[in-house]
Amino acid sequence: MDRSFRAWLKPRLIDGTYFGFIVEDDGKPIAGIGLMELSWPPHPLHQDDGRRGMS
Repeated sequence: MDRSFRAWLKPRLIDGTYFGFIVEDDGKPIAGIGLMELSWPPHPLHQDDGRRGMS
């Protein structure tokens, strides 16, 4: 899985559709999250933005 995930992840990091955040406390990481932007069809509440996020 490691090799397959890295191959999948690299182009998404480059194009910005996958990104993450790390929270630090006194310079030590204490939490993190990776987020993926998905292309999504228009919705009545979001007619002009076809993006959704998935964590």
